[in-house]
Amino acid sequence: MFGEVEYNPTRQFCSVSMEEQLDSLHRAVDAGKIRYIGLSNETPYGIMKFLQIAESSAHYPKIISVQNSYNLLCRTFDSGLAECCHHEGYVVFLNKH
Repeated sequence: MFGEVEYNPTRQFCSVSMEEQLDSLHRAVDAGKIRYIGLSNETPYGIMKFLQIAESSAHYPKIISVQNSYNLLCRTFDSGLAECCHHEGYVVFLNKH
């Protein structure tokens, strides 16, 4: 990968499905390793998709917080995330950099 002049997307890591992520987090909660689930650096679509999947089965843990960057140059929270978090009752942590 290093030293190559062309980008080859097939050599990148595959993404992990949301279901698989929630399943792993469920096992960590059941094992007592973590207490709560939160999302970080997620888009409004991603938040709603995680919420939809988590609510589709009692097997998945409930997501209780969202933590995203927020500063003078990064105002993505204002354009969709604020409404999403307000209506879904999420606790929001904003990282000020």
